Amino acid sequence: MVAMNIQAERGHEKLHVSFGSQAQLHLQHYAKIPERELFYYLINMDEFPSVGPRAQQLVAGHLEQVRAMLESTAAVPQRLQSFSYTPASFAERMAALYQHQIAALPPLDVPLTAEQLHYVLKQYAPGALIDGCWLQNISLAATNHTEIVARLFHIYVEKIGDGDASRHYGNLYQDLLRSAHIYLPEVNARLFTTRNDLSDAAFTRPVFQLALSLFPRVCLPELIGFTLGHFFDSQDRLLVALSGEIERHGLDGCYCQRYVLPDQPGKEAQLIHDVVISYLDGFRDEADRQQHWQRIWNGLVAHTVISERWLLDLYDAVSKPRTLTPHQKMVAMVREKAPHARNMHRNRKLGGQLINDWFAQEPFDAEGFLKSLAASPFVNLKMPLESALLTRSIRFGGPMFRIFTEAEEAVIAEWVQSLASEDQTVRASVAVDTSPVSRLSLAPAPPDERSDLATYAKCGKRELYYYFVNADLYPDVLPTARKIAQQYFKRAKAEMGKRNQPEQLRLFPYSHDAFESRIRLIYETETSAYETFVPPSTVPREIMVWFTQQYAPFPMVDGSWVQHIAKAGVSQTEISARLFRIYSDEVGNADTLLNHPNVYRRLLEGEGIHMPPTASLEFAMQPALRDFAFDLPLLTLSVSLFPKAFLPEIIGVNLAIELSGLGKGYMQIIDELRYWKMDPYFFTLHLTIDNIASGHTAVAMETVHLYLDKILAIQGQQAMQREWERIWIGYLAFKQSMTRFDSTLEREATLRFMMPLIRLTMMRRKEKKQRQALKAG
Repeated sequence: MVAMNIQAERGHEKLHVSFGSQAQLHLQHYAKIPERELFYYLINMDEFPSVGPRAQQLVAGHLEQVRAMLESTAAVPQRLQSFSYTPASFAERMAALYQHQIAALPPLDVPLTAEQLHYVLKQYAPGALIDGCWLQNISLAATNHTEIVARLFHIYVEKIGDGDASRHYGNLYQDLLRSAHIYLPEVNARLFTTRNDLSDAAFTRPVFQLALSLFPRVCLPELIGFTLGHFFDSQDRLLVALSGEIERHGLDGCYCQRYVLPDQPGKEAQLIHDVVISYLDGFRDEADRQQHWQRIWNGLVAHTVISERWLLDLYDAVSKPRTLTPHQKMVAMVREKAPHARNMHRNRKLGGQLINDWFAQEPFDAEGFLKSLAASPFVNLKMPLESALLTRSIRFGGPMFRIFTEAEEAVIAEWVQSLASEDQTVRASVAVDTSPVSRLSLAPAPPDERSDLATYAKCGKRELYYYFVNADLYPDVLPTARKIAQQYFKRAKAEMGKRNQPEQLRLFPYSHDAFESRIRLIYETETSAYETFVPPSTVPREIMVWFTQQYAPFPMVDGSWVQHIAKAGVSQTEISARLFRIYSDEVGNADTLLNHPNVYRRLLEGEGIHMPPTASLEFAMQPALRDFAFDLPLLTLSVSLFPKAFLPEIIGVNLAIELSGLGKGYMQIIDELRYWKMDPYFFTLHLTIDNIASGHTAVAMETVHLYLDKILAIQGQQAMQREWERIWIGYLAFKQSMTRFDSTLEREATLRFMMPLIRLTMMRRKEKKQRQALKAG
């Protein structure tokens, strides 16, 4: 395995990232890929894990540049020069940085044309549509219970709307674009990165942010520093300055309002300020504290350097009134059309060369093509509007009818007219970079996963639990995780087809009413099966303590099935917003006291059970835990790593989990725990928040309807039923795993606690006889 050369140290803990035996090959494959193409692979990292080594190299390269820059005070503005950390010196420098960014707001010298404003808005799109993405992996099963992560998670929650898609920063920016009649492809689509009207420079900052997000523990100090820089230095000041222009043009300015700088730092700025202090307070050794402070500062400076370069270039582009010439517009348009025009012109020629050969060139010679077109019979310089290009070629009956939009036809007409004009003013263009966008290479072939699968082939459930919990440190485990998830679903599908399947578990044709009826039947059956607890308990206390111990691997990763549901590129959807709302609740809504794994750990601690940290190998290898205790979490952890590929199954797993918190099962557990004076709050908590009226179960049901309604609207009834089957398979996978856990637990408990059960039975019989004797006397 190849380890990442950046390592995190805290106390005696050292963290590395392993990319597997093929890391060098993957690094070479992506080495020459431009940043705009890396954007596509990074935003779809769950499907292209092989890009990881290149992401690490990119992050390490930027940080090394920052370190080298900081060694020379002459190359760094005074406000960014390194200093020794103390709470006082830190507060003083942050105050200075904040006031600097307020004072540094760039004015616009002249009003912008609509064309210039549209250009700027497009260049912001790659970053603004995934605003906050550097924190997308901050909250994981391994870390969500910690104070530092909870605070950073709160900042990410704000960026993605806290479960409300209408407040999602990316959606607010999308509203701004649409108000300007700018319609871009989905941000995680390949077509987004191939847009000629998005410059290469527009991808530099978001690519670094996406790459940095892949290392939430190894690069935690740098992530803290990057976030600190976001709020205290070099925010999107140009966008703030543009707010007046946006208003003048009648556009939606809600996104810009999020970046208005108050006189004093706002709550998120104060929050990240406090995170730095809390993080550094955790180091007793002063040398360690200063080392980690320098890493935090490097992260802040990296944010500033990358942002300043981007903002200066963009500000320079709009600081002077410029526009495109008709020729430059035409060049940009034909370059965009060229990839789609190959092999479409048969034997027709232009300028003595086959038109197909023109478009087959790499790179396409747009200038030469237009020069030949201008000299051809298709253009009439004396009567430009009578040119065959305009009257026959693109009109009804012509060979290029409806090839061009109305706006593009207007560009062609303007270009033809400009050719006939004796007064051709050539002005510099900044609204569009007309240099050709390099053709993106074909998506890399799926990597040969045999080596990575072989690495983990002999791992048992315990080892896999460890690797899945720490998947950010072992990304080469993803093929194994996919295989494990598929095994769960394959087994569920096989069981689904059996004739002896209980009625409530059988697949049925989906409709709103049928689904509602089935789920309410399941709910009512479970709740009505509960019988009021009558003491004394029939379960020995030893068994209840043992149960809480064996169950622990699952609640210690509570919410794990949706831990990646709000990643960049999917967090803006209604589906993601609903499932993220559930995840946020499971991890305590950024409050470690309410964090469900912490609540369960308090139950264990109350019984004298002191478990190692969940992310440690020691946790998985505890002799007190049985192998079957890891079945449930292996399902939730493995499926979570593929939030796009396994979305229907995740929706189904989520539905099963939320329903399992209601009814007989948890109610009986609560009764038994209370009787034995054990803390039942973990189970009580789920009994309330999972309620079917407005809680997680209601949200889970809404998610099913919403997802399938969208499939029906786009793909039709058959596709909807196929996706419904996948949802139900996910549902069954969890139900079957839970049933196996319960039956195995009961069987092993009976064998393990035979004598306590006998003693309890004899004691209960004796008590019964005594009560009968008293009643008879």
